[in-house]
Amino acid sequence: MNSNYLCNTGLAISNNIGLTVESSAAPIIDIVAAYGPTLNGTVYNDTFAAVVTNPGLSATYQWAVNGIEVPGAIGPVFYSYSLVNGDAVTCTVINHSICGTLTGSHTIIVTGSTNVGVKPVVTAGGNISLAPNPNQGEFTVKGTLGTIADAEVTLEVTDMIGQVVYKTKVMTHNGEINTRIQLDHSIANGMYILNLSSGAENHVFHVVVEQ
Repeated sequence: MNSNYLCNTGLAISNNIGLTVESSAAPIIDIVAAYGPTLNGTVYNDTFAAVVTNPGLSATYQWAVNGIEVPGAIGPVFYSYSLVNGDAVTCTVINHSICGTLTGSHTIIVTGSTNVGVKPVVTAGGNISLAPNPNQGEFTVKGTLGTIADAEVTLEVTDMIGQVVYKTKVMTHNGEINTRIQLDHSIANGMYILNLSSGAENHVFHVVVEQ
């Protein structure tokens, strides 16, 4: 406030008022398939993550398989132990706002064998596992490469648009690797890709971070 008084000594400034603007757009969902927890190269479940645009301030999730809602599957990540080829996996997201509810959904069709868990892509021999997955940004990479010689291994974690969020190099002993990775605590929840490379050998993992 600025006074027109002749002896005005300055301005009177109010306190700051913060405003929160609700989104008027319906959620847009993309579903990304991920690797489940592994042990000695075996995948124990199929993992799906919902990547949502316009989730709003109080979004709720509901997953369904072949049109039937899965009890308790109400988070951004969904796990299943019984999917088969041709199953339809759907995620519905509802944005609850003061203006009402806005709903979005997306469906993908499972393509694969009875056990559709996707194992790491390996371009050479070896048996590497990553656990736990999902995790809170901390996990262990453990196993044996396709050679018994000591070798330098590069481990690089990128987000889904290819930005590097973590990179390190370790030495194996007799072809064995057992290293702990701790991502930055400020890293956002979601899907990441771990690439492990050593010479001609390459392993790729999808990593789900839930902090």
